[in-house]
Amino acid sequence: LYLVNILSLLVLLSSGSVCADHTLTLESALNAALQTNPEIAASSAQREADQAAILSQYWLDNPRFGLMHEKNMNFMETQMGPMNTWSITQEIKFPTKYILMGSAQRLRAQSSDYQLSAKKLETRKRVINAYYGLFSTNRILSLLEAQKETLIEVARSAEVRHATGAVPQQDEMKAHVEQTKIEAELITL
Repeated sequence: LYLVNILSLLVLLSSGSVCADHTLTLESALNAALQTNPEIAASSAQREADQAAILSQYWLDNPRFGLMHEKNMNFMETQMGPMNTWSITQEIKFPTKYILMGSAQRLRAQSSDYQLSAKKLETRKRVINAYYGLFSTNRILSLLEAQKETLIEVARSAEVRHATGAVPQQDEMKAHVEQTKIEAELITL
């Protein structure tokens, strides 16, 4: 499915509908594919998220803030006034655990970098294959068109020579059969 998208992008860019003077180059096809590829965008977002999470793994987590206000006080507690208590608690792990968690997150971020590079290289490979496939197909089409024009001239010549009686009708029919084969190949391509 993704290869079909790349091929349709290349055909769209190579057609005149995008821009009359725009010729499709390999560099422009690669740039367009790398900018519009959703897999690369997703890998890039994952990479950024993993990079942003590195610092948080080195710091303390889950701080707790609390406020306690006494209600339903007895007579003696009311005489002394209500008691308000503020609290801040933090669970602290062993320091090497923070270092190891940060290192593990750094490795996850590095893995995301490698995955992004792999996606870019895979997309590049697909675009290059599709580009040169399109290039060779265009060359084959132009050669077949030239061959078709040549066979049309040969068929006309055979018709004229058959009309004068210089060659048998079989030569004229062979020329038309070859012309039909070339037209079928053009339709197939």
